Formats: sequence, structure tokens, C-alpha cells
Amino acid sequence: MAISYKSCSDRELIELILEDDHRAYLEVYERYSPRLYIHACRRVSNRDDVKDLLQEVFFELWHNRHSLSAESPLGGYLYATLRYRNIKLIAREKAVTGFFEKYPLTELPDPVRADDRVRENELGQIIEE
Repeated sequence: MAISYKSCSDRELIELILEDDHRAYLEVYERYSPRLYIHACRRVSNRDDVKDLLQEVFFELWHNRHSLSAESPLGGYLYATLRYRNIKLIAREKAVTGFFEKYPLTELPDPVRADDRVRENELGQIIEE
């Protein structure tokens, strides 16, 4: 008998995912991705970043499926994963911003000049030999 995934409860979907049922996983995606997208858009302005976050959330769900418990609230797991991924995104953005504040583009060495210096030094060594 075919399973009607749309009528499954979250608990039933988790049990099916624990059995590596990919269709149950897809049902979770269809059920939760719109809500998670809206939730993430409230906190992240870049829509590409939101899409990346959702991809990471659902990757984590499938990758860590065997550590799930059927008693765990599926929505809570997904929202907590989204929150964790969002925190990592913010930390990564701050690190990049901090780097460019510490080393403004005007202070970065010109790679062409650096190459020229290396060539000059090498040529000078060849001439001295």
C-alpha cells in the first residue's frame, strides 16, 4: 500500500526519515521550507543568503537524520538549525567586515608591484652570479 506523505504527522515523517525514506524527507521540505523562508527573511536581508541557509538546514536534517528522535518536535529542530546557521552567517560576515576594516583596500599591497619586486630581486641575483 502506498503511503500518503501529505497526511503523515511530523512524528510519522521522522520515523520514515529514520528508515532513509527520501519521499518523507521531501514532504518535510515542502511542508516547512515556505515557513522557514519567511522566518529567515525577517532576519537576513540578502535573499541568496536565505536560500543558502535553507539549503544548509535541510542538508543537516538529512545528514543527521539518524540522530533524530521520533519524539523530538520536527519544527523545533528545523528552526533551531536555522537559528544556528544564521548565527554562523552573521559571525562569518563580521569576520569579513572586520578584516576589511582592519585592512582597507587602499592598504593592501598591489599584487602587480609585488610580482615586479620578486622579478627584480630574481633578476638582480642572476646578474650578480
